[in-house]
Amino acid sequence: MNRNRSPQISLGITSLVVILTVLSLTIFSVMTLSTALNERHLSQKSAIAMKRYYEAEAYCTEIANELGKIWENKGDVREFMAFAEENNLDCQLEENEIYFSYQCPIDERQALFAAICIGKDFEIQQWRVQSTQDWQADESLQIWDGESME
Repeated sequence: MNRNRSPQISLGITSLVVILTVLSLTIFSVMTLSTALNERHLSQKSAIAMKRYYEAEAYCTEIANELGKIWENKGDVREFMAFAEENNLDCQLEENEIYFSYQCPIDERQALFAAICIGKDFEIQQWRVQSTQDWQADESLQIWDGESME
C-alpha cells in the first residue's frame, strides 16, 4: 500500500463551484443595476414634480405678496380690482371684504389653489393642491352585496 499518496480534488467539482459562483454574482449584479436604474428614474420624476410644485407655489406666493402690499398701503377697492383684472384673479366683493381666488397649474392633473380674504385683516383662507380632472369610479368589478350573484 502506498501511504504517501496525496488526496486529489476532482477538477469537475471545482469547476462547478466556480461556475455557480460566477453565475450567482452575475445575477446579483444585474439585479442591483436594475434596482439602481429604477431608483434613479423615480428620483428624477420626484425632482420634476417637486420643481413644478415649488414653481406654482412661488407664483401663488408672489400674487399673495402683491395683494398684501396693496393692503398694507391702505389700497382701495379700485386698486384691488385693477390688480385682479391684470392678473386674471377671481374677485368677489362682499360688504367690507374682498375675496380673491386663483390657481396655478402644477401638471396636467393638479393645480395649486389659493383663496385670500382682505378686509380688516389679510387672511389666506385656502392654500391647497387639488385635482383638475374629474374622478371616475371603476365599476368593472362585481362586488358581492350579501345576496346571491346569479
